[in-house]
Amino acid sequence: MNKGIRQGYELSYYYCDNLHFSLINYKKNQCQALVNYTDFKKKYDKLTDSERTVLKLVENGHKALIFSQFVGHLKIIESLMQKMKEFLKHINSQDIGQLKEELKELYISFEWVRDYYQIKLKQGKMDQNLLSKYKRQITDAIYFDEYGQGGLDVDKAENIIKQLNSDSTLKYYIEISLHAIEECTRIANDFGGDFGDYFFIYFEELYDKVLDLVVKKNLVDKHKDRLKEIADVAFDGYGHYDQLQETYDEYIKE
Repeated sequence: MNKGIRQGYELSYYYCDNLHFSLINYKKNQCQALVNYTDFKKKYDKLTDSERTVLKLVENGHKALIFSQFVGHLKIIESLMQKMKEFLKHINSQDIGQLKEELKELYISFEWVRDYYQIKLKQGKMDQNLLSKYKRQITDAIYFDEYGQGGLDVDKAENIIKQLNSDSTLKYYIEISLHAIEECTRIANDFGGDFGDYFFIYFEELYDKVLDLVVKKNLVDKHKDRLKEIADVAFDGYGHYDQLQETYDEYIKE
């Protein structure tokens, strides 16, 4: 894809008619395009931002009118809403004692639940051991091991980061997201960065999300220098450097 055309877009994935598509919305009225990414074999069991919003609306008793170019995307949201309905029906039918037992079972069974409560119960400061664990997982997902194996696993990195995407875990979400973008830069600069558009698109989108959060939560002063450095040392190929610079300038007014 032409470097100039790539500048300034956002990417979101959908599933339609057994094909994998990437709907690219170009900012600043540049253009719009629909690109087929069948070779990416993306998994569509993840919640997009729009789907999270819909579920929150429904949970709080609101109604939502949804339009989509793809029937397949509407079916995904319908399935998620049905699951949410079943979940809410279940918890509303339980008494406090039963819910406590379920929470104990979840805590024992799933590491990410234990991490969530470890973060939630220590809101005052970040747990450095837990933070280091997530950073190691991100590095293992993105960077090659000592034998040159593994790495470049955007889906794995996304799943790790997604676990931290809540108000209670905001500090960890920002820190781990920035670490992931820095690891993207490190491996690209170390090995030439010929990893294809898709690899860099994810980290460009993540950078945009972090900047949006930082601005909305009034955390610019705390993260501004690091965000600027990330943009300044970004890999120059695939329009990645230009994209991060444009995103930074869009959110941070010098």
